Amino acid sequence: MPTIREVQDLLVELDRAPASTLERQDLDFKEWNTRSIADAIALVVEMAVCMANGGGGTTVFGVSDRHVGRAAALLGVPPEIDVNQLKKAVYDRTDPKLTPVFEELRVPEGTGRLLLMHVFQGLPPYTDTSGAGKIRVGTDCQPLTGTLRRAIMIETGETDFTAVEVEGDPATLVSAVAMERLRDAARRERAPDDLLRLSDLELLAQAGVVSAGGRLTRAGLLIAGREDALLAHVPHHAWTHLRMRSDVEYSDPLHGRAALPDALARLEQRVQADNPVSTVEVGSSTAPTRRSPCARRCSTPSPTGTTDSAARSSSSSTTGSCTCTAPAGSSAACRPPTSCTTSPSPGTRASSRRSSVCASSTAPTSACRACSRPCCRTAARRRSSPRWARR
Repeated sequence: MPTIREVQDLLVELDRAPASTLERQDLDFKEWNTRSIADAIALVVEMAVCMANGGGGTTVFGVSDRHVGRAAALLGVPPEIDVNQLKKAVYDRTDPKLTPVFEELRVPEGTGRLLLMHVFQGLPPYTDTSGAGKIRVGTDCQPLTGTLRRAIMIETGETDFTAVEVEGDPATLVSAVAMERLRDAARRERAPDDLLRLSDLELLAQAGVVSAGGRLTRAGLLIAGREDALLAHVPHHAWTHLRMRSDVEYSDPLHGRAALPDALARLEQRVQADNPVSTVEVGSSTAPTRRSPCARRCSTPSPTGTTDSAARSSSSSTTGSCTCTAPAGSSAACRPPTSCTTSPSPGTRASSRRSSVCASSTAPTSACRACSRPCCRTAARRRSSPRWARR
């Protein structure tokens, strides 16, 4: 599969020949479809399926394959095209799922931007979600007919991609950080001490990811491999975390290629950063609880006609006033209420006055049953329901 440097060297040849003469089994040049974003994405998905069925390859978008000369051939890709959107579209519209890798190549011609889509070898046949597919044969993408599908399935047979052995000394492929993560997970599951005392390779062999010949498999790389080893032997392994501002806008992206235990730990840290701990009063003691991020915008009208973010109280002749509150530090209009305090109506005898706090699922429900506010009813209902019903 060509690298971005090899593609740069090939672009020099465009002054003497069209891009179609530079194409090969694992390399294709495609002009970006400017009719609509839907048509452009459809072409990206089609080429991803074609290359995956043909053993993997690279498609360079933004190049006309008919014209001679860089100025005429390098049309480019519009700057507003987001590679994360393309990556998600390919994943959502392929079966089995494909996760191509995109690279951006800057050029002085056209829009100044070319996109390289690398699709790595997998276990074909691949199709789009409608069942259609193509396969790379030479320099063409041909329809994936029934005969071709049968030939692919016979060729691949029962091959397990993750069971393939990896060349090299297993000791040089294993990440010490990933192995420590695995041992921590084993301790949490109360694994036997004699298992935890095994060496790294012995522990991986017990997990079934070391072959009979003593070589590490791709599965072993995924759970304990070094990042450079994963890039060399499982190049399409990657993960991304985005903090979404809306359905299409995001910030603070984090990309990585670490082994799965290390990747999960990093992703958990990112998620927990958006889910801080709040202290809730329960009687005379306090209990820490995590506040889930706001799932949706809320603006519930109160009985007085104001929004829930402006006024959160209602009165009752029998139960007094009820005020629903949420932890400080976030927008009041966009957070679920976490506590409900009931106080007596004016004129109630001191001996009958009572106050209680109902928060999350840790406090008793009796204090909240008298409160008519929806937040209190929800908290009480969650507390009284069995644990399995709250999931």
